[in-house]
Amino acid sequence: MNWMLATAAHSVRARPEDVFAGLTDHEGLAGLPGVSSARLVRPGSPERNGVGALRELRVHGLRFVEEIVAFEPPKRLGYLVRECSLPLRHRFGEIRLEPAADGGTLATWASELAVPVVGRLVAPLLRRALVRGFVDMLDAIDGRVADRLAKAQPPRSTSS
Repeated sequence: MNWMLATAAHSVRARPEDVFAGLTDHEGLAGLPGVSSARLVRPGSPERNGVGALRELRVHGLRFVEEIVAFEPPKRLGYLVRECSLPLRHRFGEIRLEPAADGGTLATWASELAVPVVGRLVAPLLRRALVRGFVDMLDAIDGRVADRLAKAQPPRSTSS
């Protein structure tokens, strides 16, 4: 079996706490780019969205069930794909968040997987799609945080 490592790093304006909250709001992932549905299948313990949580995602027509295996707010989220509508094998997935000098977040992601039989043929395309999906997801979470903060700001008074 040919294992493929996909990695990416991306910076956003939102703080690590807000990015982590967005990544672990399992139901809230619905509506992010490519995500048509998301639901919590089983809560984690002791944190509802933490270790042991199972989430089901439908992304670009594919079904994934992921188990949260590491939950270290606001620094690290680890997961394993337990089920997929593709014949996919998954060794690990991890997102690390670090504060950036500008007050935002540097997010790094790594995932190792294999798609038996056709893996070698589709690996370059799959890697690009996964990286693009990670970046788009982070940008969408960043946008949600910015919108929420803008709505929380008191309106500016205009004096004549």
